[in-house]
Amino acid sequence: MSNEKQTQEAGLLEIMAEAFPGYRDFKLSSVTPSVMGDQDRILVSFLIVCNEEAAEDFRKEEEIYADVKVHVQDSANAEGLDLHMTMIFAFPSFNLEFYLTIPGENGEQQKYLAEKLGKVDKLVVWLVDQEKNFINVLQMNWDYSKHKEAFELVLR
Repeated sequence: MSNEKQTQEAGLLEIMAEAFPGYRDFKLSSVTPSVMGDQDRILVSFLIVCNEEAAEDFRKEEEIYADVKVHVQDSANAEGLDLHMTMIFAFPSFNLEFYLTIPGENGEQQKYLAEKLGKVDKLVVWLVDQEKNFINVLQMNWDYSKHKEAFELVLR
């Protein structure tokens, strides 16, 4: 790896560690959200801990299409609504999906994330392998209006 690439990666790792303190303890296949910034500039990020196979796919593919699907459903433990987000990564011949659920009992977390997602048009997705080594960081377009109906249910 070139010195320039090492320096760039070190800078990215610093930002990732700031956005996701304690990320080394995150579970395999987990998706963890993070919000950074102030009212003028908000950054909404997600950290995905990939298994070995997914990590290899992300390392070797250059073109990856990313999308997010959002839905809510009654909470399994009858407290409000569970907020579900599916991160979908389309490769040339297959898709990978990762899931985030914020349970109904965490209504304040749901509202906070929904409010912040309403203020951005890009999302940042950080990818690490199961040993928590940096794989890549992706930026994806985000259209809150496509998911507004679901978010309005948790914002009530």
